[in-house]
Amino acid sequence: MTATEQRDNAAVTPLVGVVLMLAVTVTVVAIAVPLVFTQTDAVTDDQPSVDLGFSYTEAVASDEADTFGVTAGDAGIDADGQLTVIFSSGDAIPAGRLTISGTESSGNLVADADRFGTGDEVTPAAEITVWAARGETVQVRWTAEDGEESALLGTFTVRPTD
Repeated sequence: MTATEQRDNAAVTPLVGVVLMLAVTVTVVAIAVPLVFTQTDAVTDDQPSVDLGFSYTEAVASDEADTFGVTAGDAGIDADGQLTVIFSSGDAIPAGRLTISGTESSGNLVADADRFGTGDEVTPAAEITVWAARGETVQVRWTAEDGEESALLGTFTVRPTD
């Protein structure tokens, strides 16, 4: 071989290095991804599965109390009617882990409502009523036993007047 015919064999080493780096990266990702997703699923495994229905009516006497013992005549309440949250089907949920949030009446089903006790569960066919105003959004939220995780189970916005 003459000086002008020399081949540069050094390019083979960087190519092999890149291929090896890609192989190692793919292997690490293939191992890490299932581990990460398994850990995040463990947090929400307790989340209940429920189907909620909502029914709103304005034909309610102002002295009728909702689940939280609030009447439309109470000071500071500017409600137009009552929203009924219907637990159509799904898991039984400890009442202490459910919170209904709205602007007119809201709270935890055990701490703020007289209807449920500490060990009670909300089961399919249960109904919870809250006072609501037109345009208001009411949320049903579940909180994990440790209090650190929560999930929105359902939401309903009362149709505002036209």
